[in-house]
Amino acid sequence: MAKTTQATPAAPQQATQNRRRFPRRQKPFQGVYYANPGERIPTVGLDLSGGGTCLLLQQPVKDPNAELMIGAVVDAKPFTLVGRIRWSDVVKVKGVDHYRYGLQLQSIADEDWDRLMAWTLQSSSELAEGSTLSPEQRDAMITPDTQLKIGEELVTRERVDPFQAGKLPLIEYSFVKYTMRQGVPYIMLKVRSRASDKIKSSIEEFFTQILVGCDDGHLKILD
Repeated sequence: MAKTTQATPAAPQQATQNRRRFPRRQKPFQGVYYANPGERIPTVGLDLSGGGTCLLLQQPVKDPNAELMIGAVVDAKPFTLVGRIRWSDVVKVKGVDHYRYGLQLQSIADEDWDRLMAWTLQSSSELAEGSTLSPEQRDAMITPDTQLKIGEELVTRERVDPFQAGKLPLIEYSFVKYTMRQGVPYIMLKVRSRASDKIKSSIEEFFTQILVGCDDGHLKILD
């Protein structure tokens, strides 16, 4: 039986640990849950991230093992996503039981995910387009193995000088955006690097856009 707790519609979730690959925005939004073909049940979204959402319903979901189709509106634009329930509880809203569900994202259109991630980042004071990543932000987004691969790719393209094994070259990362390509979420970054030009006896500066897979850290060089 689900546990009953006291809460308001905007209350942050307490049912899972805060281990997230994506930033989360806690701002209520209106939506519907498609329980059956043609049946729309109103719901309120409590928060949203690239990995899922938290919903509040007045009635419990009939089949908690099923994938749920949710339609909602953010920034006056509609979107649809499919999610699977990861946790649930019962909360009091004005003394009445409501049912809260944490959904893990299963599928969404690429362009909808891109737009929702841009909306999510509107509340971030640290991660904005063009912002330089701190070492802590860089290491949270990119594994050491992927950083090494980026360095090796830049050496191959002569955009950074060869470096010793196990010692990463000096590279500056700037955040561009989160983007989804064919259902795969990525972080798009701009890499600033320098390499010696032996012919000109000078140091050349380069800017390279890359995609880093959010799921497994695989790498794509865009230019």
